[in-house]
Amino acid sequence: MDKAEILQVINECSEWYQKIQLPFDLETPGRDRSQIANQILPTDFEGASVLDIGCAEGFFCFEAKKRNAGRVVGIEPNGERLDTAIRLSSFLSMDIEFLQQSIEDIEELGTFDYVLCLNVLYHVKDPICVIHKLVHTTRGKLILETADLRAKFSDITGHRWWRPLFKLSSFLLRPPVLMIDSRGKFLITRKWMEHFLLNQFPNIERIEFLNSDRPNRYLVVVSCF
Repeated sequence: MDKAEILQVINECSEWYQKIQLPFDLETPGRDRSQIANQILPTDFEGASVLDIGCAEGFFCFEAKKRNAGRVVGIEPNGERLDTAIRLSSFLSMDIEFLQQSIEDIEELGTFDYVLCLNVLYHVKDPICVIHKLVHTTRGKLILETADLRAKFSDITGHRWWRPLFKLSSFLLRPPVLMIDSRGKFLITRKWMEHFLLNQFPNIERIEFLNSDRPNRYLVVVSCF
């Protein structure tokens, strides 16, 4: 590995999703998610296992390894992004399993101490089924990031009356709602997420909501036992 080889990989990729620090003081273009990583990941995983669903170029997988994680698995359906993640892991000398696999098949991978599913739920066909799979795959913490209904009123065909309702009501009064926008993406209120998780899964002991660094998104940290 040399600097020229890393630069070649950086230049070959037409669109970067994540900013990743590489040797020789190089970094990939893309969104800097280091602040969110510091919020949702422990400083030391102490050998815990981590599954990152929709890992893109592998930023959160690399962060987990830097923080002393044990087994780290990243799954990504996009073959080009997955190949890039594999090449970056070789540059960083990190032993990470990168798999081209569907989220519907995650139960085949076993259970993990930490499961990350960031900006994936609103793309799937059946988010309720997927959330069940995610919880059953988690034996510690499940971290979700998804789209918030409140900021997407223009996309909700036939439901524009939600705009004044959500603007005028406080968070505590906002109803639990799961909706599909005009592009077929699921939009989920925090209250729906909270009610669904607590009512469906007796092994959940705590739910914490965090603001995302991305517009119109939020994070959910679910503690399972």
